[in-house]
Amino acid sequence: MKPRLNPIHKKGARNVYCPHYGDCLDYAIEVAWQYWNCSDCIEKTNHAARPDFRFRSNDTIDYFDVPLELYKGV
Repeated sequence: MKPRLNPIHKKGARNVYCPHYGDCLDYAIEVAWQYWNCSDCIEKTNHAARPDFRFRSNDTIDYFDVPLELYKGV
């Protein structure tokens, strides 16, 4: 395991956006952990890789426009 990684063998939250998530997951699989978390890791709040979702259900802008030609009877 790389020295910067610090997965903990207990149930808890994981940061799937962490740049080291894959390495921690590989380690947890290697040592046959059923669960693990990021509570002691310095990267636990790093969300730099989190995608910016443009459309959400609470957006005030419509996420699609339907041309009038597609409406029947208009």
